[in-house]
Amino acid sequence: MPVARDASDQKLLEIVERHGWHVTLVEDDGRSPGFAYSTGIYARTRHPEVIVIGLPSDLGHFLVNEYGSACLRGTPPALWIPHEGYLEGNAVVFIEVTAPIGDKYATWTRWFYDGDDVPYVQLVFPDSETGAFPWEPGYREGMRHEQPMLGDMPSG
Repeated sequence: MPVARDASDQKLLEIVERHGWHVTLVEDDGRSPGFAYSTGIYARTRHPEVIVIGLPSDLGHFLVNEYGSACLRGTPPALWIPHEGYLEGNAVVFIEVTAPIGDKYATWTRWFYDGDDVPYVQLVFPDSETGAFPWEPGYREGMRHEQPMLGDMPSG
């Protein structure tokens, strides 16, 4: 575990120690969508950390915790398979994050692990109007800004 430099660092470390992971929430700033991400799931369970982009912060917080709880039970969601029970009325899909997320999305996690060498998955939700995922026909172009994809999408 890293050494705290200040009170914020110490609080994060205490939350990770007490709960197993920390959830960071970043609000939509008008230029970029809001997001939620975990710090500590990988250290606790050896399953990837998770990021959720483009949903309200309370929902993002809930989803990160649901994922973390599944990892703690030893049943992390499989990649590229629709999973029910995360979003009411919609399946979600987890994908491997292949884009560098470093300082843009995961500053606390980067600090916690002393670098970017930690696996991540992204929880991807469907278009609320069409039900299509970003790699499917019907996904609205406007949604691409709201939920940028941090991993490779299937081809064809």
